[in-house]
Amino acid sequence: MGVVSSLDLANLYGYFFKDRAGVHLHPDIPFYERYIDDCLSLVYAKDELSVKRLLENLIIFNNCTIEWSASDSYMTFLDMTLFFDKNKTPQWHSYRKPLNYFERILWISAHPIYVKKGIFLSELSRIATLSSQYDMYVSACREVADIYIARGYPPMLITS
Repeated sequence: MGVVSSLDLANLYGYFFKDRAGVHLHPDIPFYERYIDDCLSLVYAKDELSVKRLLENLIIFNNCTIEWSASDSYMTFLDMTLFFDKNKTPQWHSYRKPLNYFERILWISAHPIYVKKGIFLSELSRIATLSSQYDMYVSACREVADIYIARGYPPMLITS
């Protein structure tokens, strides 16, 4: 880490082992993707233990330990929770890690106002991507607005 090429090297390393394992050819794995060292897969299996065993035996990165988890109802991936609704339709919404410190640029910082507004608006845009339903987006926007207000941003500006 800390080297400009780290991201590219990590992705090439992960792709090499994914390709070698033939994940994309496996009939019980219709979806497998990875972002650096975070993997997400949709697997057809009879239970969660079978999923973990399949992935542990199929995808092996040299000098790396992958901790697989499985669930038939939801899964967290990066800053998103994926789940199936009551109609078995895939849905997703934003996820905050338990140790999130809600750090944002303080309103009293020396940053220009256009930068502060841009940061807030880009976060709302990111949340839109992380929300499969409008009501989930609205709820997440309210949480983010509260965070920014707690960091000193004027409520009227946030509301606008």
